[in-house]
Amino acid sequence: MKELLRKIYVRASEYKGKLVLSLVLAVLGSLLTALCPQFTRLLVDAVSEGVAGTVNWNKVIMYTLLASGVLLSGCAVSYIQNFMLSNVSQYMGRKLRDEISRKIDRIPLSYFDTHPLGDVLSRITSDLNVMITAMTNNLSAFISTVISVASSLVLMFMMDVPMAAAIVIWTGTFIAAAKMLAGRSRKYFAEVQALTGELNSQAEEVFNGLLVVKAFNGEREVKKVFSESSRSLYRASVRAQILTGLMNQIMNVNSLGSQLLIVLACSYLIISGYGNMSLGIMLAFMSYARLLAGSLLNASQTVSMFQPAIVSAQRIFELLEHEEMTEDVSRDYELPAVKGDVEFSGVKFGYVPERIVIDGFSAEVKAGQKAAIVGPTGAGKSTVINLLMRFYELNGGQILLDGIPIDRLSRKELHRHIGIVPQEVWTFSGTIRDNIVYSTENATEERLEEVLDESGLRYFIDAMPDGLNTVITETSSLSSGQKQLITIARAMIKNAPVLILDEATSSVDTLTEKVIQASLDKLMKGRTSFVIAHRLSTIKNADVIFVMKDGNIAETGTHESLLRQNGIYADLYNSQFADGEKE
Repeated sequence: MKELLRKIYVRASEYKGKLVLSLVLAVLGSLLTALCPQFTRLLVDAVSEGVAGTVNWNKVIMYTLLASGVLLSGCAVSYIQNFMLSNVSQYMGRKLRDEISRKIDRIPLSYFDTHPLGDVLSRITSDLNVMITAMTNNLSAFISTVISVASSLVLMFMMDVPMAAAIVIWTGTFIAAAKMLAGRSRKYFAEVQALTGELNSQAEEVFNGLLVVKAFNGEREVKKVFSESSRSLYRASVRAQILTGLMNQIMNVNSLGSQLLIVLACSYLIISGYGNMSLGIMLAFMSYARLLAGSLLNASQTVSMFQPAIVSAQRIFELLEHEEMTEDVSRDYELPAVKGDVEFSGVKFGYVPERIVIDGFSAEVKAGQKAAIVGPTGAGKSTVINLLMRFYELNGGQILLDGIPIDRLSRKELHRHIGIVPQEVWTFSGTIRDNIVYSTENATEERLEEVLDESGLRYFIDAMPDGLNTVITETSSLSSGQKQLITIARAMIKNAPVLILDEATSSVDTLTEKVIQASLDKLMKGRTSFVIAHRLSTIKNADVIFVMKDGNIAETGTHESLLRQNGIYADLYNSQFADGEKE
């Protein structure tokens, strides 16, 4: 807990001045609130003195004005303090959101291989909101509670030590019970947060695969799994709320019991003529007891609210403190000109270090060559491309671009020289123009028009109501083929010396594929190109074909030479085309 508070304090340190001023105002407001019962006592005693004689109206008016002034001043100070603390909390929320955004850019892709996307989104949105809400609504209440309790205890002991001691012992018993319950409830709140992330992941998975669910009549199984997770979340939430409710009831019993204790004890002492006990002191004790019980009740509610906030903060800092991608050694190093020579030398890699999937991969592609990578599913084709892009770090060996190890280049510099059409096409919310020229500097209108013709997008753009300025969103009815055309155009306009095509035509029809393939052949001319393809007809003209199996190169050659070898490549080719269909 101390370490967690330290992390929060570090991020709030730039607002130290406002935090200190807010604390001072909280102390002042709580002290003013604690002084109100004293003026009420004086007012009641002044009236009581007049019961046997004449009421001193000067005293009554003076104490009334003083009590009213102190009360109003306390309210004003508390409002200003709450406003300032809320301001600091919102600033901190913005800072954490910015920090998380920067962290996502630096976190390795392997993190997302082991953490469901729904859980990550839950940390960024739900957990952050819970944490900031707790700071805004509960931190000021907690500070005020501490000061109110401390000042109330001091003033009670100043009035009557035995009576104050009795109230402290009575209240302390209930606090101990509430504290024990608070400790037990924390693990249930942690379970609630974890199950919420799991439920989010399941919902996102179902929504993304809704077409498959319906096509295979999987609604019953989906409902069953979701219902089980929902039931687990329900049970954990009920357990957490039962303990929270029990804490609140314990504090209610404490409040009512202390009031009854004070009335009975003070009435007996007044009748017995004990010390300076008076009706005003009894009412002051009752006010302090209510203030003490109310403060402790607020404290228990604050603690119950802090339980999920603590868990949320732990989940947020777990993300923020996750190991980042290795620091770029030469951030400012720029390649003067890239020819496109690419060499893989003894590359070893495993998504889990103990389980190597690429073992001793070595290959050399000269500038301007078209290299195809083929092989059975799971052979490691896409993994090789991910390593070339430095999406993952090597476990051994090295990859060189123009003789320079790519780990000596910043990722930004490396990516500047590589264009890619990924297997999973993606479009962003915005205009078609924005999607094509995405992050490409100095893209001219003339080049954009050329790309539309080269990629086969022209007919599609002409059919749009606003042409290139047509806005597309997640719900836009674009086919997967149309989206793939946009991603191909995005790679074309980048005009990088190294080009990666990862199943670049997998989502288009045969006729469109031939049009695109002709354009891609023009695009690849003079560029070092890596083509991953299951349709072997698209890579027959490749300069070199690497046939992968079990994470390494099993065969190397041209289309004709590999067919003559009658090995893995020949088997793959023959499995795709009947004798009469071969071209």
